[in-house]
Amino acid sequence: MKQKSAVCLAKKLLLSFVAVVMTTAVEAAGTYYWIGGDSGNWNDGSNWSLTDGGAAAGDYPSDYSADVAYVTTATTITLPSANANVSNLYVNANVSLTGGKIRAKTFSGSGKLTMLDGTSFYASEGSTVSADVEIPAGATVYADTSAQYAGFTFTAECALSGSGTIQFKGSRPSHPLYWDASGFSGTVVVVQDSQNRNNTTIRSTSATHGGMSWQVANSGANDTGFITQDGTYNFGSLNGTVYIANSKSSSAYAYVKNVIMEVGALNGDDVLADRFHASRQGQTTALTSARSEPAC
Repeated sequence: MKQKSAVCLAKKLLLSFVAVVMTTAVEAAGTYYWIGGDSGNWNDGSNWSLTDGGAAAGDYPSDYSADVAYVTTATTITLPSANANVSNLYVNANVSLTGGKIRAKTFSGSGKLTMLDGTSFYASEGSTVSADVEIPAGATVYADTSAQYAGFTFTAECALSGSGTIQFKGSRPSHPLYWDASGFSGTVVVVQDSQNRNNTTIRSTSATHGGMSWQVANSGANDTGFITQDGTYNFGSLNGTVYIANSKSSSAYAYVKNVIMEVGALNGDDVLADRFHASRQGQTTALTSARSEPAC
């Protein structure tokens, strides 16, 4: 009996040790809750707690690989000029970001992110945005990436609103845009990296973007393009040249053959052929405008 009791005690001690190790590992990952009231700085440990509504942690989210941050009350958070780093940011209230850059793998939650003038989303290995995003009038917001091919994915759960400007840039990123942009009347700017080395691709589902304007900057062979699926794409206006490319031929993406681009205004240019180029063989692209006859 004594031997059996000793064995049971050893098992209990082992389980307790494992539980402590697992708890320590979870705590080391860093789960933070905003307690900074209606405004405060990201890099202020008095604004974050390790428990919901708890005492100040004296620390803040800073680990891009593991930290998780929850913001559940309406607030304005000032970001550092360098990156505010967090793996996952959950917003379950109306949260305004101002002042700098935020780098996260995911932006999610039932709330809304209001990106004030000059703030930036930043991705070093791709980022997914499913929380609602507002870009207010007069604000210019940046979606910047240093990773080739890995840009920002705005999911269908993301409702984009406001009338400001969002600018996508980076070195040959791909930005899948599945967002609901029906409430956005601002401008989307697509530019290449500073050395014009590579292209920027917007991969969008069949959707209506009729309220927004597009400004596209490219140079020579450095294309800015849309990798599309079959369907109709509607844009309020366009300034620049867009290359319409279907997805690369692979098991994941078949050639696209039925794409219609509808553009409400071309900023004084009536020649659609100078604005759109089909860059894959086997694709039929119909181009229509409120100011021009259809062209292929």
